[in-house]
Amino acid sequence: MSKSFIYLRGDQFNVAPYSHPMIKHGEDHRIDDEKTIELMEVYLDRDSSEDQKKESLEKLILGNVYIITHLIGRYVRNWPDSSDYIDDMYSEGLLSLTEQINKIDQVDLRDLRAKIVVRAKLAIEEMLNSLRFPIHASVRTQFRRIKEGSPPEYGGDIPLSSKYEVPVEDGEYMVIDLLDALESLRECDTEEMIDLVLLALEQQHNIRKQDIKDEDRELIEQLVKLGGQHVFSV
Repeated sequence: MSKSFIYLRGDQFNVAPYSHPMIKHGEDHRIDDEKTIELMEVYLDRDSSEDQKKESLEKLILGNVYIITHLIGRYVRNWPDSSDYIDDMYSEGLLSLTEQINKIDQVDLRDLRAKIVVRAKLAIEEMLNSLRFPIHASVRTQFRRIKEGSPPEYGGDIPLSSKYEVPVEDGEYMVIDLLDALESLRECDTEEMIDLVLLALEQQHNIRKQDIKDEDRELIEQLVKLGGQHVFSV
């Protein structure tokens, strides 16, 4: 399996704890096994009122958030650049946790926690891999290929972090944020965008403006306009 594709294996669970306020939040509200079973019984009891069921459900969700925050710590430890997306991982994990607890149909603590981990892993990895590989087969297809012993299929590999070091001069580097750069591009008009493309062609491929044929320049202009309509308007 490619090291670039994020898929948390069993041996990657044994990592040092990751310190973060959100992870502490999950641990602070953790409930023990006995309390979890008690809440499950109240939720499944036909004699429980709707208010009792609602309260037990909310406590079950909050009391098991630590499973999600522990998972997030393991992703960050194994893929440090995913630390830029802790909030997103938390949102995906919390949604999957809520959905799974709402499906409780028996008092089986081991089964519940196993399903929470599996569903949260799938949700978080689908989100992270979608960010990492903008052009790829569906993440579920990737997982199927991995289980079959085949390598995942994807286009280009990009880092999860939006921050890059760009060489300037005399061995110096400048850190830029691509998200900020994209925001600046939104403010460019068509002519400015065309100039940027031509400049990039000259700097990266040694193709000078005056050497570009008229028909090629027209194609560049069409592509820039098309990109402006469908990308920068998002």
